[in-house]
Amino acid sequence: MASKGRQGYFRVSSATLEKIAKLGKPELLIGFLVLARFSNGAPPQGIAPHTISCSGANAMKQYVGLSEATSKGVIDALVEAGFLVRATDADKAAFAGAKFRPTYQLCQGAIDLDLPHAFVDGLVGYEASSPLRRIREAGVRPERAESLSMLSQADCQLDALTLLLSIYKNTGMVAYGGLHPRSTFRKWETKSKRRRDEGGFEWMAEPEEDRAYIDFMRQSLPHVSAVGKDKGQLSDLHKGRFWNAWEHIKDRGLIYEAVAMFDVDPGQNANARLICTLRVNDFHADSDRKGRNGTKVNVSNDPSLLKAMLNVGEHTLHFYTHPEYPYGADGQSRSDPESLRLTWPDKSGHIIGIWRPRFRAINADAGSWLDVENEGIASTAQRIFSLRDIKVERI
Repeated sequence: MASKGRQGYFRVSSATLEKIAKLGKPELLIGFLVLARFSNGAPPQGIAPHTISCSGANAMKQYVGLSEATSKGVIDALVEAGFLVRATDADKAAFAGAKFRPTYQLCQGAIDLDLPHAFVDGLVGYEASSPLRRIREAGVRPERAESLSMLSQADCQLDALTLLLSIYKNTGMVAYGGLHPRSTFRKWETKSKRRRDEGGFEWMAEPEEDRAYIDFMRQSLPHVSAVGKDKGQLSDLHKGRFWNAWEHIKDRGLIYEAVAMFDVDPGQNANARLICTLRVNDFHADSDRKGRNGTKVNVSNDPSLLKAMLNVGEHTLHFYTHPEYPYGADGQSRSDPESLRLTWPDKSGHIIGIWRPRFRAINADAGSWLDVENEGIASTAQRIFSLRDIKVERI
């Protein structure tokens, strides 16, 4: 999701975050992320990037809402556990004359994870609270109250945070258009592929439930025992905690679905190639915004094939049914299965629901993705239009 200004990002070590998570206290992981957010990515010569922070307990209070006592306790605990060292005189001398004032050294492993500043700050210019604040609202969902009655709110917060970090770690915008489909995805079943008289094929597809792979579920909750009754399986408790955290993340609008077309099923073929995004189901962005006929309007900034076709005035080659689509002139509405219809050049391909983090780092992957995505959309649309002999100068 774009903001009014260019969102920067900070870098962390996923291995270090996993070690902190295993301490079992969400506030320690939250606090470390706040300090990492305010680390220096381009320090003076002799200092490694993202190893010196200029924030402390006050930033935890300001940006995440931790109490002063808790924030100071987090600092002490991270220092004691060896994840922080107070800035030395040499550190301070290296930044002499700069606005950056060193407070702590971050003791991290190999840095391999990019997180947007909005992960801590929220979006500047929008009323959009940060993921860290939304994570603190996590608890046991009503439908899991019996099976997860042993969990505290702190347990649920930690589950949601480590899962969200795993989502970021496994996201590749250029390769997949979001979260790796061999992590978790929403299955879309293709109901039919009917040849059209005008050329091409009309595809009809409907979604099913969210699905996840065991390896992803295991790595997403590193602090939870993953031992099940059978080798290679997860315990019912681990599965329950994973899905409880997943639903919290989804309900808080921290991820959203992009219905995408791959050349083959990515669940069966690791070399599957993303062709383009068909539609962005960003329901949080769509909420309370309706068109003239009462249907909800998709207002996501992300490009998609269906949006591109609408932009050139072509309304007959695709259709999306929202789960609460209103029917009839009398204004009466009824629940109807969510579905997608589109014209496609041929019968090859595989539709799947890919999940995207709402707040994304504007790094090389995200920047390249927009070019790749727009190229895939434009070339696909031109193929479809050529089948119908529709002249379009610009997509």
